[in-house]
Amino acid sequence: TAENIGYSCNLLREEMNDVFIISANSPEDVRQELRDARTSMKPGEDSVFFPEGTLGKGVKVMADEAVNGEYGLVINGHSLAYALERSMELEFLRTACMCKAVICCRVTPLQKAQVVELVKKYKGAVTLAIGDGANDVSMIK
Repeated sequence: TAENIGYSCNLLREEMNDVFIISANSPEDVRQELRDARTSMKPGEDSVFFPEGTLGKGVKVMADEAVNGEYGLVINGHSLAYALERSMELEFLRTACMCKAVICCRVTPLQKAQVVELVKKYKGAVTLAIGDGANDVSMIK
């Protein structure tokens, strides 16, 4: 459903080079799916990544990466739980930031807030979070 809505509202487009679906059920498999997606977007890239730059108080800021083509990412809540773990959050963020559109589906209110916080923390970016109910308050804050 989330993928279909993504296409119907033009977040995802048929002209995109690829739309990656992350739906693994273990941390190792989620990590591998994220790495496979990155390898498809930037063949020959080293899988090791270190954040670059600083943002006040010594907080590291992740640099943007250029990719050839347009890509989309769809990740479900079960896989997102693993992707948001400390050991994998930068890998998830790096992969997501290489995409034109990222759709997180079937996620909890806490996961929504964690994704917004992840982007704010490591990208130093202003974020927009839209919710339609009381369960979205933590994400919007």
